[in-house]
Amino acid sequence: MNTSRPLVTVVMATLNRASRVRTAVDSVLAQDYPAFELVIVNDGSTDPTAEVLSGLAGDPRVRVVTHEKNQGLPASLNRGIATGHGDLIARIDDDDTWVNPTKLTQQVGLFSQQPRLGLVGTAYVDEQGEGATNPLSDGAIRAQMLFRCPFCHSSVMMRRTAFEQAGGYDESLPYAEDWDLWLRIGRDWDLANQPDVMVARHRGESTLSEQYFERQLGMASGFAGRYASDYPRATLARLYHAGSRGFFRCFPVGGSMHRGMQKLFSRAFSLRRGNDG
Repeated sequence: MNTSRPLVTVVMATLNRASRVRTAVDSVLAQDYPAFELVIVNDGSTDPTAEVLSGLAGDPRVRVVTHEKNQGLPASLNRGIATGHGDLIARIDDDDTWVNPTKLTQQVGLFSQQPRLGLVGTAYVDEQGEGATNPLSDGAIRAQMLFRCPFCHSSVMMRRTAFEQAGGYDESLPYAEDWDLWLRIGRDWDLANQPDVMVARHRGESTLSEQYFERQLGMASGFAGRYASDYPRATLARLYHAGSRGFFRCFPVGGSMHRGMQKLFSRAFSLRRGNDG
């Protein structure tokens, strides 16, 4: 790895998040790892986000890229990564925070020790203190990859070589662009999660709409077909997603049956902290 430049590029895309983006940025700048840069892509914000970001002009670690018109999250992330120089790429959303100042240090250490490691995430909590540990080992992660996304996007660090080899974020996807990228990285690289909580995720102001949730389940089913030869239990994953779509045609998203199924889902996939199912 080239140590004459920042080893880590942290990438954030932001859109109309003036009230929260500075908190996310400050959590990155509080990291104890010295060799990083933060690239922020302002993706056509129409609120005071630009004014908030202008207050960072004096910090040499920070670079702001501005889209005059909204380009979408995948395109913004691809541009931010292309703008940066780090051999390792870390992600954070504009409304999340890193809660452990040693996050980058710990993850850089893992990449140094494991040359075949392409992607590593961490555990997370939400604003209510509820959280989970995703599966930790490569084998346990692969067992879940066609069923669900076993990484928290704001927690991941990836090797630039792995990102470029996988082709970057698919800009045609309206969502789940992260899951799709992890599936492609995992074809050629090892995957891992750390058990320690490093991220506090913001839940947002609203729950998924029924239309959005239905489309998301359709995309999951598509991933199970597209990557069937790369990960185990593809047939079971397809049946699982088909069953889920049928279930949510009968019961409303966000209702009591939905919440009950979410609890069963968590148990089935060993999402509770300390499990590496």
